[in-house]
Amino acid sequence: SCMESRPVLGAFRAKSKVIPIGIDEGAYPPPGEADINWCRATVPEPFVLFVGVLRYYKGLDVLIHAAGQARCKIVIAGSGPIERELRQQAATLRRENVLFLGEVAEPRKMALLHNCRGLVF
Repeated sequence: SCMESRPVLGAFRAKSKVIPIGIDEGAYPPPGEADINWCRATVPEPFVLFVGVLRYYKGLDVLIHAAGQARCKIVIAGSGPIERELRQQAATLRRENVLFLGEVAEPRKMALLHNCRGLVF
């Protein structure tokens, strides 16, 4: 653990508790067949996924710029205050591999998460 690998933290061992980073898998049920089929029909090729509210501080403008170097789809699921600007940026830069899905229902989010090659956050 971090406590054992960092000598400086040893002095604080009695006051410290390691809390592992993890995900409660129960909060993310496996997607149903209909949602997986929707995902495969919507994004039939390998893709990297962003899911969330589209806000300026999340760096999505950088993601869209970097999409020019990507050899896969970049799927952006969500909406927010800068959605119009991001769509315009993707169009201006001719990022054909960037796909905006808008808001997506929870079961479909699970299918996207299940099928993506990577997650951007």
